[in-house]
Amino acid sequence: MTCTAAGGGSCSSPVAGLTQQSSIGAGSMSREMVYNNPNQPGYSSMTGSLGDVPTFTQMTEDWAGRDTASAPVTKFSIEDLGATRRSKVVRPDGVRIEQDTNDDPNSLYYGLLIEDRTYPDEAGNNPIRRSTVAWYRTGDPAQDPNNADPTYRSPRPSRTEVYDDRGQMTATDYSYGTYYNQVVSKTEYGYGGSTRLHSVYSDYENGALYRGDWIYRGTLWFDGGTYPNWSGPHLFNLTRERTIYAADGTTRVAQTSYRYDEYSLVARTDAGQACRGAGATRQPDDGETIRQRRLARRSDRRGRDPQLRRLRQRRHSDHCMLPADQL
Repeated sequence: MTCTAAGGGSCSSPVAGLTQQSSIGAGSMSREMVYNNPNQPGYSSMTGSLGDVPTFTQMTEDWAGRDTASAPVTKFSIEDLGATRRSKVVRPDGVRIEQDTNDDPNSLYYGLLIEDRTYPDEAGNNPIRRSTVAWYRTGDPAQDPNNADPTYRSPRPSRTEVYDDRGQMTATDYSYGTYYNQVVSKTEYGYGGSTRLHSVYSDYENGALYRGDWIYRGTLWFDGGTYPNWSGPHLFNLTRERTIYAADGTTRVAQTSYRYDEYSLVARTDAGQACRGAGATRQPDDGETIRQRRLARRSDRRGRDPQLRRLRQRRHSDHCMLPADQL
């Protein structure tokens, strides 16, 4: 686009025409990840249906300032083994990671991890780490459409086993309470998976004022009538007490107690967040920890019976309570 300058000359206009196109380039590359797609179902035609997601077997990664001889490549593969499915990932450093998952669509544990292994090389058979997990559900969630079961029948690990590069195995057992996925007991075992090291027991605050309630569970949001609705603050899994026992299962090693919301709130619109003023104290929100007591055994240097050591810890929120003479 041109313009007429003084004296009849021409000049370049700083404003481009409406139809003028500028040059657009890729710019400077900072990071690039390229996937190969050997299987592209539905892509042969623009209107073809996509019967499956595109798959890939490797990813090449590059970035600005790379100082390696070639771009690192990560390899992927999936192998169907009947009741299980095995996925493999080979990292650029040659380390291979395998995961076996439940592939039985009729199982309550369909799709969940069964075992994972880490190998130091791409083709070796001696893992440097291996772990397994056993799962537990209270029942089939399809048989409880209204979620009357407070665990929601969700899958939860009941035992994990971990093996090192020498094949030595340690294990952990888990048990759960009535509500949600609350672990009420955890027992850890040493090599061999049967020698108990210690146990941890937990108690939770499951009062209705914290959990709330779920009403109209059997209805839908769009049915035009009642609809599912939660009431209450929905504060879940608040620990009230955690106790650790020694290998004998009876000797208490440590215990920590928690208490919540022991004071009522006083509304003060003029107090703000600063909580200033003589005698002003901060008050907790719902579910805020305000008192913690820890009991732990302490050895006595003179050889006497160990005593219990008590620790207290307070944590407050930004709410304020003022002395009565300032109300």
